[in-house]
Amino acid sequence: MEIRLLQPSDAAAYLKLRLEALRLYPEAFGSSYEEERGDTPDKYERRFAAEAAFTYGAFVDGQLAGSVTLVPEVGLKLRHRANLVAVYVSERCRRQGAAKALLEAVHEQALALEGLEQLHLGVASTNEAAISLYEGFGFERYGEEKRSLKIDGAYVDERLMVKFLYPKND
Repeated sequence: MEIRLLQPSDAAAYLKLRLEALRLYPEAFGSSYEEERGDTPDKYERRFAAEAAFTYGAFVDGQLAGSVTLVPEVGLKLRHRANLVAVYVSERCRRQGAAKALLEAVHEQALALEGLEQLHLGVASTNEAAISLYEGFGFERYGEEKRSLKIDGAYVDERLMVKFLYPKND
């Protein structure tokens, strides 16, 4: 397995993986398959060429099988925070360490960013496997957003989690 920062040349593979994730697990993402199925790779080519976020991919046998994106906050009062979004590993590659390896890569990137102190994420409160993974990686629950998503008339609550990169100074 290879873990690396995605490049503009990975855009088509990423789009395919993202659409798979949105179609199979709508409760796990704020975006929907219906909204993004018309997207083209150039959207992600531009995103991967920019320096506003860091998307890492897990490659198994040369194929993109998982990804995670680290989005640092830019506001003066929020620069100490970043968000983990769009975490997904294809079913065919689960339980092989890809998710953990992706989290380790994004953690290393976070440590390299000056002034970054906290990683935040939201996860469907029913996604016990993901919650267990995040807890094992040092994330802790700090809240829950009730009815965060509404899919076909059903609500999905989102567990809010944080990982402090350094000990708090309070």
